Amino acid sequence: LVPAPVSVLYAALSDLSKRHEWDRTVKEIQVVDSEEPHIRVLYLAYYSQFLAQRRDFVSLEVRSGDPDAGTAALVYTSASHRDRPEREGYIRSAIRPSGWLLQ
Repeated sequence: LVPAPVSVLYAALSDLSKRHEWDRTVKEIQVVDSEEPHIRVLYLAYYSQFLAQRRDFVSLEVRSGDPDAGTAALVYTSASHRDRPEREGYIRSAIRPSGWLLQ
């Protein structure tokens, strides 16, 4: 549990420019596509960890709820996008359906 208002947590998780502050393994993160305000296709590349090769992901992110009212969800799953083909030197990894439920 994190002792912070849902709106603060939601803002921190949604603001990709701040991702490096709480996830130091991220090398690169960017929005690849965003056709609706609460749906984005993200690209994430991670530094190699220990003896593992560098990994990257393309992920669909869906954000819903009303953070100011105290409930929100951020849900992720693997995706593909023509603007982010597999990258040399990285293993394209999968993200199983997962996310954050904020209450």
